[in-house]
Amino acid sequence: MKIKLISMPWQRFDSASPGVGVLAAFITAREPRVRAECRSEHIRVWARLKETYETISWLGNAAELLYLQHLYPEKADIAAREICDWIGKAKSASPADDGPDPPGALENQDFARALLVTRDHLAESAALLAKDSDLVGLTTTYAQLFSSLCLARALKQENPSLQIVLGGWAASVSGPSLLAEYPFIDFVVVGEGELRLLHLIRCLLEGKHDISPETGILARGSLSRGRFLPGNQEPRTTWEVSNLDELPIPDFDEYQESALANKVLPRLPIEGSRGCWWDRRAKTGDVFAACHFCGLNDRATRRDKSIARIVETLERLSSRYRNTRFHFTDNLLRSSGRRQLAKALRAAGRSYQFGLEIRADIDAITLLDLKEAGCASVQIGVEGLSTAYLKRLNKGTTAIRNLYVMRACYELEIPSVSNLIVGFPGATASEVEETRRTILQAAIVYAPLHPVVFCLDPHSAVFAQPGRFGVKNVRMNKHFQKCLPAEVGSRLTLPWFDFDVDGEPADWKPVQEACQTWNALHRRIKEQPAAFGIAKTLCYFDGGEFLELIDCRDGIKRLILTSRQRDVYLYCMEIRSRRQIAEQFQDQVTEEDLLKKILEPLVAKGAMFKESDQYLSLAVAPRPDEAIRRLRAQKHMATHTEQTVCP
Repeated sequence: MKIKLISMPWQRFDSASPGVGVLAAFITAREPRVRAECRSEHIRVWARLKETYETISWLGNAAELLYLQHLYPEKADIAAREICDWIGKAKSASPADDGPDPPGALENQDFARALLVTRDHLAESAALLAKDSDLVGLTTTYAQLFSSLCLARALKQENPSLQIVLGGWAASVSGPSLLAEYPFIDFVVVGEGELRLLHLIRCLLEGKHDISPETGILARGSLSRGRFLPGNQEPRTTWEVSNLDELPIPDFDEYQESALANKVLPRLPIEGSRGCWWDRRAKTGDVFAACHFCGLNDRATRRDKSIARIVETLERLSSRYRNTRFHFTDNLLRSSGRRQLAKALRAAGRSYQFGLEIRADIDAITLLDLKEAGCASVQIGVEGLSTAYLKRLNKGTTAIRNLYVMRACYELEIPSVSNLIVGFPGATASEVEETRRTILQAAIVYAPLHPVVFCLDPHSAVFAQPGRFGVKNVRMNKHFQKCLPAEVGSRLTLPWFDFDVDGEPADWKPVQEACQTWNALHRRIKEQPAAFGIAKTLCYFDGGEFLELIDCRDGIKRLILTSRQRDVYLYCMEIRSRRQIAEQFQDQVTEEDLLKKILEPLVAKGAMFKESDQYLSLAVAPRPDEAIRRLRAQKHMATHTEQTVCP
């Protein structure tokens, strides 16, 4: 059996599809009767569109609307207007300088060219693939649903006997309605793909077409013969790869060839885990045992690859493709063994560059270890800067903890592309005000966050129990409603939603305005440093006997901290409670003087942040090397203290 596994637009052009690469290698290794090959059609379309592709792919879900026009050409003008509307809202909501650039404008000629290029590509690809395939699999995770549907239709027109299977996030949500609506789809794989796709292939090889939907494999007509358990509510261990070390090295051969031919410097995906250790839904069965807004894991069991296997995979991919640039596809960096992972990557002796997703529980010394191992960017799960709001989101962190990690990344110069969720249902005016205040008084010192409007994820707690969050009238997103024929829209269940809320929602405009101030400050600091050697918003210079703080948030202000003030300030580079500080300096200053003469004045001057009884110094080292020296000295002192106390 010849199988083609295809990645369509709008996967990022500078990355291979992680799912397709793993699936091809897995099927080839497990089933000798099959030859599985990858096809990275997304980079071929990028090669023809370049900047227009990047503009459209930047939009995420809105990018789906372009290929939708090929299915329903009578809606082309409406789709073009909706994309432009989406671009305008995205640019106004996310004006940040660091991280992904906002898209440029799309003119009428850009739409016309994009439609022409994608139409021609669909015809060419279908003619090529239909001749030499028995089964074609299409992934739908990265705004690829409608591009995959378009190619599936074209393939069936070329070869009606060809079998078509959809997988990936969007297909997992929309599977039953896709099968009912589009006769050119034969199967949908719902949930994790390796074992399910292997089962489907073996059924086809053995002539078994009556597949139970309880397997998570949906076939045309199968829903009337069995019970479909949406998402990953079916027994999980049967269809999850329990030991990720058993997965083969991904196959990126075809993508690498295309990337080099088009002069692209790719970042290859690397998988270190699946699921999220903060998401305890798979273990507890409690829909609320995760971030309430998030459905990325769809209750998947958390599994970590061994450190040895991660290092081996990186080394083999690096050697095979002569590449040192990677991005971890993990929803969240492992909770244990982080420093061991960093040490193992450093020991490899390669100039790796990789990106990670992290939580605010990580400490600065571990971030330093990861930086020295090759971590070139992070996405921190910040989401909020009000502790009450973070509790509402069930993030399991606090504002002061988020500030600590933001500071660590900023002074170590690890680029952080992190989000601030606005508009979560039920948020109060006081939570909005606390967020605004924290931005302007503290977070503004560090790299700006990107405000993103809350979206309703179909695997989230909010979707599962909307009434608890005051959400009602959940319906298909208005952009898709406008761009689909009415009768089609009434039948499809797509994973993009609008909703209403009880009462008057909180006004997040003050936070969005604070974010604009935040971005303007960092743009100014970047373009016009305050003075020689000062390119940070708030930094300290250590004079040994004193500490000089330079505050560039509003002009240039200078604050000198004398010996004891200096010691307290440096001690609070880690989050410290009032009790900890008092005990540390009990031989030098009374607790009353500590509070009234040091801590409260520093908080009042915006040099320190206070939350409850905890304190955090806000200033950063002027250069990463000074931050590194301080962190190592603190680590050495902490280790020495532990050894002294616990001989």
